[in-house]
Amino acid sequence: MPISRLLAVLIETLTFSSFPGRAKRISDRVIAINMAEQGADFIETYNYFRDNDLSENESYVIAQRTFRGGNVKGGACFTKDLSYVRGFVETVNFIKSSILADAPELIPMLFIGKVTLEDIPVLYEYMLEGLITPPRYLPSMFQDLNG
Repeated sequence: MPISRLLAVLIETLTFSSFPGRAKRISDRVIAINMAEQGADFIETYNYFRDNDLSENESYVIAQRTFRGGNVKGGACFTKDLSYVRGFVETVNFIKSSILADAPELIPMLFIGKVTLEDIPVLYEYMLEGLITPPRYLPSMFQDLNG
């Protein structure tokens, strides 16, 4: 899965520029996905969020995002949000693993374009060979890997 969208959330987190409302929306989506996987249907999911002080519109949007393209009766859902959260965790783990493996030079490769984590070692080798150029734009926290 390309990680470009995940990087926005990651940068928000690392720079502390996210805000509680956004974090809560992401958390609510994870809760809704879990509910659907456990068998909750669209209406049960909607009512759960209504009962937890979300507006009708906010509750509907969460349920709609969870069940779009899936079974509104529950038990199975099709949602990009689940893959985003999974990808976010995998990206954070990649950064941590790169540092622990004494290979932080791999981290800027996250910003080379639309890539998957599996692509990064090969792309790094291509960069070393001069076949591709390094990423042009890096967020400031990734410009000095010693920081």
